[in-house]
Amino acid sequence: MIILAIDTASPACATCVTRNGQVLAESSKVIGTGHAEQLMPMVQQAMVQANLNYSDLDLVAVSIGPGSFTGVRTGLAAAKGFAQALNIPAIGISTLEAMAFEAQKTAGKISLRVVIDAKRGEVHTQDFAADGLAEGAAVLLSLDDAKGGIGHRVLVGNGAVLLESDAKIVLMEAATASIRVFAEIAANLKTTDINSLTIMPLYLRGADAKPQTGFALARTNDS
Repeated sequence: MIILAIDTASPACATCVTRNGQVLAESSKVIGTGHAEQLMPMVQQAMVQANLNYSDLDLVAVSIGPGSFTGVRTGLAAAKGFAQALNIPAIGISTLEAMAFEAQKTAGKISLRVVIDAKRGEVHTQDFAADGLAEGAAVLLSLDDAKGGIGHRVLVGNGAVLLESDAKIVLMEAATASIRVFAEIAANLKTTDINSLTIMPLYLRGADAKPQTGFALARTNDS
């Protein structure tokens, strides 16, 4: 199976191509913003490096967030476009799930709390059991609230150091997982669903952009 993986939910823009678990091409750049301009050239470069045509792809994997509102939308739009044009499945994977998967590949079966810095004194967070299954939904919490109930859990993510807990053990400080992890998770799911339009973004915070409410002209009654 040949998989194209895309992650634009974090400050990094990343893509890779794998065949049956082997990485054929991989690229990741920490750019902050501008994912829409960077992503497609990076995908094209990866396909050239892998010596593949787009028609060779069997599956597209994409991060659905949480993360940058614009970044998440960029990745999903690209993944859905590829899936619809090529009539192949597209799979959405949360950044939190991917980070837990990567951490447990490194450290084994341990209980985790994944914590990603969401700025403004908040974090995106989710707990995972030793068997890898999520314990509760992904949530947006204040730093104080995220400190509660850590217990024996190992912390993962660039938000972990913000919790300032003396009891914490931080396994991995990152804003997202390695891009190849998204491809690996997608390969394990073995989906045949080709309706990529069902993929939904994981937004834990509303968009900063709001409809304009000022400078509206008063309606006149000419009747």
